[in-house]
Amino acid sequence: MPGVFICEDANGNSLGEYVVKLRHNIETGNAGLLREIAGNLLAEQLGLEVPEAAIVRIEPGLAKAIPEPRVAESVRGSVGLNFGSKNLAGGYQTWPKEKIIPASMRQAAIELFVFDALIHNPDRTSERPNLFWKGDQLFLFDHDQAFSFLLAIPKIKVPWDLSEQPYLREHVFFNGLRHAQLDLDGMVGAIETVSDDFWDALEKVVPNEWKGSELSRIRSHIESVQQHLDDFMNNVRRILQ
Repeated sequence: MPGVFICEDANGNSLGEYVVKLRHNIETGNAGLLREIAGNLLAEQLGLEVPEAAIVRIEPGLAKAIPEPRVAESVRGSVGLNFGSKNLAGGYQTWPKEKIIPASMRQAAIELFVFDALIHNPDRTSERPNLFWKGDQLFLFDHDQAFSFLLAIPKIKVPWDLSEQPYLREHVFFNGLRHAQLDLDGMVGAIETVSDDFWDALEKVVPNEWKGSELSRIRSHIESVQQHLDDFMNNVRRILQ
């Protein structure tokens, strides 16, 4: 239950509309907000299309202006910092169920599949694709359930081994990419660009109350995959063969 809000900066300048994931409506609370911003900025670092991310402050008095009780309750329970992304308007569509991947979009679909394998994201299925498309572009959103290894019991010890990630076979692009010729070189190079500078920048923008131990565990996961990129990509090939 995200909401669309007209936002302004600290100086009162209008910034336009943002889709805001209200903390009250996210089962994992601040941890889910961390995953949202980490997933968004990591996708951007890898060259994937995502709506512009933002940290959105909900002021205490806002709920009083909302007549619908259920919505007002969600806003009241989300006072403080929430995750937002720029509202995409004008010709963007949700990816239709069973849509065939056009040849012009196949490489983008491959890169998206690799990204979701990298971040252990079970929440991009045919029933719930969590992506928009326009022309030949794909725009990703909704990552509060990504980095599912954070909740795994027992803990995942081999981040680059995807054999225990059955949800990848439910991925929105799994059937369309099976037995396809896979060009993974671009994603190899992109994953290699995730450096200390990226993690330092992410550390600075994530609010302290969102961090806990999860941010360091996300970093450790990605760095482990970087150290075993050949194994990771071979796992992707094996799943799609």
